[in-house]
Amino acid sequence: MSTHTRTHVQVGFANPYLKCDECGKPVPYWHNPERCGCDGDFFNYPCEHKAGVTSTCMSWSPVDGCNCETPCSK
Repeated sequence: MSTHTRTHVQVGFANPYLKCDECGKPVPYWHNPERCGCDGDFFNYPCEHKAGVTSTCMSWSPVDGCNCETPCSK
């Protein structure tokens, strides 16, 4: 008997305002099959859709964060 344990690699986004283009749910990570060595595709995590992501904050920057007058909701 043999066992196999795999840890999937999820890469975190710096932008906390990203939403899945398919379902609109927040996407803090995406699955990277190249880094974990699995046979799967990339997908948004946790919704697992193979869709793009769009930021709900158009002024977000990695240096200053959200620069909107009214803070955006995540």
